Amino acid sequence: MLMRIFIVLIIASLLLGASSFRAQTGNSIPTQVQEPPMGWYRQVIDLPNLGLGKVFFLNKDTGWFGSAKLFGTTNGGSTWNLLDTSFTYETRFVDANNGWAIRSRKKVGRTTDGGKTWMDQAILSDGEGGLSDLQIFGLDTIYAFDSGIGRLTRSTNGGVTWQKSDVSGNGEWMSFTNSHYGFTVGYQYVWLGNPPPQKGTTGAGFAYTSDGGVTWHPRYCNDKQNLTAIFAIDSLHIYVSGDYGISYTENAGLLGSWKRVFEGGGWYGFFFFNAKTGYAVEDGGRIIFTNDTGKTWVDQKSGVTSILSSIYFVDSLTGWASGDSGIILHTIDGGKAWVREYLPMDSLKIQTYPEPFASSVHARYHLPTTVHVSVSIYDVTGNVVKHILTNELQFPGEHILEIEASNLSQGTYYLRIDTGNAVGLIKMTRIVF
Repeated sequence: MLMRIFIVLIIASLLLGASSFRAQTGNSIPTQVQEPPMGWYRQVIDLPNLGLGKVFFLNKDTGWFGSAKLFGTTNGGSTWNLLDTSFTYETRFVDANNGWAIRSRKKVGRTTDGGKTWMDQAILSDGEGGLSDLQIFGLDTIYAFDSGIGRLTRSTNGGVTWQKSDVSGNGEWMSFTNSHYGFTVGYQYVWLGNPPPQKGTTGAGFAYTSDGGVTWHPRYCNDKQNLTAIFAIDSLHIYVSGDYGISYTENAGLLGSWKRVFEGGGWYGFFFFNAKTGYAVEDGGRIIFTNDTGKTWVDQKSGVTSILSSIYFVDSLTGWASGDSGIILHTIDGGKAWVREYLPMDSLKIQTYPEPFASSVHARYHLPTTVHVSVSIYDVTGNVVKHILTNELQFPGEHILEIEASNLSQGTYYLRIDTGNAVGLIKMTRIVF
């Protein structure tokens, strides 16, 4: 803990004199971010081994972020606490204690203590992609979708028994509006029904159910692109996205009803309050907003360039977006300003010698478990000047890493070691004789 505080204080003292804020990218240590109109958030270090994550909130205060680990907050994201170290991809809660989650992409787990402990169900996925989407209606009705094979796994008795149903229409992602009506989207395929449309016509994968997923019905989608995201507002109004843009229907995707409302692909997540007003996030850190059913879209400055995979609002002003490397963004003004939030990590103790060094420096550190290690050198402005290791598998025990640094200019640098479970940062100085 003392090491963590010491590290934050060192970096803060170096950055307080900056006259402007830098955009946060994967090649820099993020600077401090100001919350409008005043107030400072603590510094953040990317967590590259967390992978994609999704955020879910009950209200302004209580929420969860699921990824390779599960984090929770009870103060609106000002601080996040590590709840579980298992792979918890997506969560859904009915109150502060009771909820469900996708666990290890292969099974669904239930918690009664806010996510600290989980009771995992039997393995529910036998597909290569694994479970990708989760929706619940109370604690009895649970829907989990198996991407890649297009299969819905459902329970209507709180997980006591589960049933599986294959989805017609090459399903990849799902969205249910209530416990009866649901929709799936997927990649393009050749339509075999006749009529309509004409047999052999290519269309995007799209299917619907009106009986809670017991039976599925393919419906021709004239939007000729692979679909990778869906948000069904109700049984009629649906947004989808894919390789080339965002499309919309206002009559449940009936023949010829889809219209393109945004050109350009890569959109991974939606959140809509109604048919007119909503948000989309994409793989380059972009957030866009519409309040006229997609006729116009406004870019919102996220401050990040990494993948954003989910977005969630509890009211018209308060929302969160999340994505790769533990990124969590928070807004209190409907997205006019997004603030980066902090996920805790253990500190990794590092020793370097000699100090100062001339041409090479040694770093000593200890690993309690087998992990993938990344090592980089930063300058005092937070830019990466040298990558030493990238996700190298290392075993438990003491490690001594010799770093050749004769090409660095004389001055002060920071060595950063990241194991995915812990991060270490230490100052070192190069001198030239």
